[in-house]
Amino acid sequence: MGRALGNWLEGSQLPRDTPPGVRLGLPADGPGSAVGAGPRLAAFAVDAIIANLLVGVPVLFGLRYSVNARGLAVYLAFLLEEFILIAVNGQTIGMRMLGVRVIRVRDHRPAGWFWSAVRTVLLALAVPAFIWDRDLRGTHDRAAGTVVIRDPARATSGHPASGRNGAERTPGRGGADRPAPGQRRPAQRKPGRPDPAQPRPRRRPDPGAQRPTHRPAE
Repeated sequence: MGRALGNWLEGSQLPRDTPPGVRLGLPADGPGSAVGAGPRLAAFAVDAIIANLLVGVPVLFGLRYSVNARGLAVYLAFLLEEFILIAVNGQTIGMRMLGVRVIRVRDHRPAGWFWSAVRTVLLALAVPAFIWDRDLRGTHDRAAGTVVIRDPARATSGHPASGRNGAERTPGRGGADRPAPGQRRPAQRKPGRPDPAQPRPRRRPDPGAQRPTHRPAE
């Protein structure tokens, strides 16, 4: 029984020096790679603070909690936040701030309502979240078929390639650059037509030309 449970947690047998997430088809490091304990715990802390603030909103309208009732309300708000946001968007507010995301292993999409519910129920038990395998997945993630990764969307949106006049360099046909949406393409001058922004050169008088003479009126 113990060996079977160990094999289920460890998954396919690969060398021990294999980076976490590689056997799941994830990169070894950088965007899209598996996330360790630090960012995940920090995201949990941010989500707990947000849940505490949400529970405190009814207090502004005269509602009063007992100590135990407030703690239970914060815990339920935290779990509800985890369930809804991960099912819809794949990340909570804390995860978005820390740059991490929850995806399904098989298709790299959000977990969906059913598997997000399974993940949240096991997360509510607390213990499964601290039993990790070599891919840095807790038991709740492994049961739901999910994994926590570094958000690739944040990495790509944080360093846009830019060209002249602040326009985003987007390859078009023939390798030409196109401006980003909302920006106008600079006007191009047709060949053979002078540029209106350039000053016109002054014409020098021809020394050989004869100046017209004015005859006095008779």
